[in-house]
Amino acid sequence: MNKLTIHEYQKLAKRTCTSLGSDKLDLAHMVLGIGSETEELYKAIFLNDKVNILEEVIDKFWYIANYCTFRNYNLEELYC
Repeated sequence: MNKLTIHEYQKLAKRTCTSLGSDKLDLAHMVLGIGSETEELYKAIFLNDKVNILEEVIDKFWYIANYCTFRNYNLEELYC
């Protein structure tokens, strides 16, 4: 099985993220998403809900990847 690189993931995440019509709205959507997923992650950790913990981490990373895309950041460069 081939592993997905962070750069490849960022490109794939963008395919499922439609623009809201302006840079400000797109960035606000990503920032709010990161915040809401963080709250949901904390709740899942508190409840020791392992399935939901994984889901929230994945969701949060999707928002982070797309935030970086909208800001023209290479997530792989920021990660390493």
